[in-house]
Amino acid sequence: MGMSFGSCKLPDEQYYKHLDDEKKHFLVLMLGDFEDSMIIPEEVVRRLKGEIPGEIKLETRNGYSHTIVVAKNQEKLVLTVGWRQFIENYDLQIGDSLMFRYKGTSQFNVMIFDKLGREKALSVVLDPFLHRVQDRRNEAHEIGSSKKMDVPWERCKSRTEYHYANLDDEKKYFLVHMMGVFQHEMIIPEEFLQRFKGEFPREMILETQNCRSYVIGVAKNNGNLVLTVGWGKFVGTFGLEMGDTIVFRYIGNSRFNVIIFDELGCEKVSSVFVDPSPPPVQEKRTSATDTVKSSHFRPQTIETQPFSIGKGMRMESPRLQMEMDKSWEDNNTVLSVSSHESSGLSPACQDNNIVISIYPCKSFSYLYCLYLVFLFSLHRRSCLL
Repeated sequence: MGMSFGSCKLPDEQYYKHLDDEKKHFLVLMLGDFEDSMIIPEEVVRRLKGEIPGEIKLETRNGYSHTIVVAKNQEKLVLTVGWRQFIENYDLQIGDSLMFRYKGTSQFNVMIFDKLGREKALSVVLDPFLHRVQDRRNEAHEIGSSKKMDVPWERCKSRTEYHYANLDDEKKYFLVHMMGVFQHEMIIPEEFLQRFKGEFPREMILETQNCRSYVIGVAKNNGNLVLTVGWGKFVGTFGLEMGDTIVFRYIGNSRFNVIIFDELGCEKVSSVFVDPSPPPVQEKRTSATDTVKSSHFRPQTIETQPFSIGKGMRMESPRLQMEMDKSWEDNNTVLSVSSHESSGLSPACQDNNIVISIYPCKSFSYLYCLYLVFLFSLHRRSCLL
């Protein structure tokens, strides 16, 4: 019954859950038996904030709306009544892909791609005869005489393809599956090029859902257009792997909007959010030589004031003076160690200028102040010896 859909493994899925449902996309690859019914991917049900009702509407790009009944079967939600007609209207085959976006009030916009990644023109072009032919074709299927409608159906498909080719490039989408060797370079599919009227420049710009832009070089190699310079970095940035998918939409001036899906059809969170998991800010530890910037004080330099000591005079113990400024609540401490009385020192110490000052600064700890006092004491003892 339909196709199952694996659970997406998103490291930052909590960010995605808080996104508005109208901004979420998901991709479904048509595999297995999906003609009569299709299981709604469990990931879709879990990610949507609201509950999916018993009836939804799928709206294609040409504005046609299709009502589908949603039934519950073994704890899974399944598209049933109306789904088969939807399949037949757009001639869905194995390997085709559907990209859904929630529109609100039980409605989903749906884009339909064939197995080569091309949009199905039937779902884009507004053909006044399309509905009539589709209805007759569906009736013919029910009575077992669908072959009678093959000729008008093929004509209708050809006509929509012709009109699609004449659409502005800005109205066209294309889907590319990551297959083979693509990590450093990727060949632009020929079907991609055929759908666009304009020529590809030497550089193209890929813009992700978080509005980040990536410049990619385009080169010609053995008759193929190849994404080269910048492509490897793009692949690494979003962790593209085999089976991932990118949906392109041309937005003019060599720019393409891209939607990136993993192999299970889930959007890559890194392409939706701007740095969803920023690294923690590490505080820089300041040293005595660092310039600490703060709005509460201005950096001050340490000045040394010379003093003279008479030869042969004893040196009294230095007086340790602790002064607290008006910002005691902020632990801004002024610690000064000075010698206020002259004493006799050895000749080696006669010309030394000794002043230790700790000015208001939150970055100096109390232990560091004691350490400076200890060094001064050692210096004084060496002079006495």
